Amino acid sequence: TYLAINRVISTTSHTTTINASENSITFPNVSIAVPPANFPTPTIDDFQVFINGSAVAKSNITSIEEDGTLLKVDFAPSLGFTITDEMEIVVTGKLVV
Repeated sequence: TYLAINRVISTTSHTTTINASENSITFPNVSIAVPPANFPTPTIDDFQVFINGSAVAKSNITSIEEDGTLLKVDFAPSLGFTITDEMEIVVTGKLVV
């Protein structure tokens, strides 16, 4: 059921694309689970993001959204650095893989 969904995706288990100029990462073939009727639409608060094992503050994430068949995570300038392919990035939440 929807309430039990809590998937983990990471750069170590999925192919990803890093866009350094946007400071974003995309995971292909990953989507956000569709909530049942009368449930709220998932927001940034419904996900956790880690970079190299450290939790990323919600204020450092601009958006987590579907872009076609991609899950895209955009990081805010307040993150303080640009993500790279050498980093392990993990996203957990109501994801469909």
